[in-house]
Amino acid sequence: MTDLGFKAYTTHNGSTLNMVMFTLALMIGTAGLPHVIIRFFTVPKVSDARSSAGWALVFIALLYTVAPAVGSMARLNLSTTMWPGATTGETFSQPAVSLADIESKPELNWMRTWAKTGLLKWEDKNGDGLIQYYNDGADAQGKALAAAKAGGDQAAIDAAQTAYDEALAAGIAKLPNAPADAASWKGNELPLVSNDIMVLANPEIANLPGWVIAIVAAGGLAAALSTAAGLLLAISSAVSHDLIKGAINPGISEKSELTAARVSMAVSILVATLLGLNPPGFAAQTVALAFGLAASSIFPVLMMGIFSKRVNKHGAIWGMLAGLLSTLLYIFTYKGWFFVSGTNMLPDTPAAWLFGIAPASFGVVGALLNFLVAYLVSNATEEPPIHVQELVESIRIPRGAGAATHH
Repeated sequence: MTDLGFKAYTTHNGSTLNMVMFTLALMIGTAGLPHVIIRFFTVPKVSDARSSAGWALVFIALLYTVAPAVGSMARLNLSTTMWPGATTGETFSQPAVSLADIESKPELNWMRTWAKTGLLKWEDKNGDGLIQYYNDGADAQGKALAAAKAGGDQAAIDAAQTAYDEALAAGIAKLPNAPADAASWKGNELPLVSNDIMVLANPEIANLPGWVIAIVAAGGLAAALSTAAGLLLAISSAVSHDLIKGAINPGISEKSELTAARVSMAVSILVATLLGLNPPGFAAQTVALAFGLAASSIFPVLMMGIFSKRVNKHGAIWGMLAGLLSTLLYIFTYKGWFFVSGTNMLPDTPAAWLFGIAPASFGVVGALLNFLVAYLVSNATEEPPIHVQELVESIRIPRGAGAATHH
């Protein structure tokens, strides 16, 4: 990777604080995901719930552990595909993959397949029949050149072209062991490789059997459907039973409650569809934002409800609102209002982030605000009823567990 001008995969990039907060947001966000919590209502005994939670943690840990390895292997497979010499010797010991190979070789069929989706694109900029894939270091200058051409001002186009050519030359100069023909390169000729395709394309890139690809695709589809089903059930029950029947209209009939559940489910599907058509980032970034919202809203109240008998409904409600709204406001400030492109108030860059905290990592700050507001409001209002306090105590020590004995 360093031969191609990219940073080493294990190199530490960015702020350590931001990475720690991002990791913590994923951890506590997982604990607060509603479609995970709701699974505890599907088992008959406390021991079954604890056992299922243990197994869930095992598989979640496995997922988080192998994800970086999958990313590393995908990156390696792509690089060795574009530079065949890297599989047996030095990166530039053989020419880059040719257009003729891409169009004819069976092992490169995956490139032709994914190109049809628009998520993979190559371009022979220097007309040598080869596709040179490397970090040309001219992304910003390339975007400025495209904008200048769209504007039509010839002077601006000439200035942008000069800056682009200079950036390309500087990028080539930084390549260690660059081949002799590198001076003729006109930039990275694999300009688009969508991050979202790498997991599904990785088995094809590695030339694994078709049944492996089928398992990966089936696993991804099963995970998506399972998660969507759990979330829709959690959302519909929260709106119809907890919000409408529990707070707004306690006398609502079962038929009306079912209708409300169906309507809320339909609205949720519509919102998810709109976000799918205009995602705030690639899949991993979108998941991280969702985990951050769960971390800032559900997790603190869940923890305080178990370990504190003083927290009441007023503290829980205001704490969740404080954590959720502060996190949403921070995310919308940099990602755009409701993720609509061009509506962000500040640029989504590390220099503009508050204390260098990325939007995907802000869930930890939202969780701390949630804890603080819930504690202050609960102590400023009346204590929970006795039966609620006894319920909290029964959660800590399930009925029938008996007192601790000395051995």
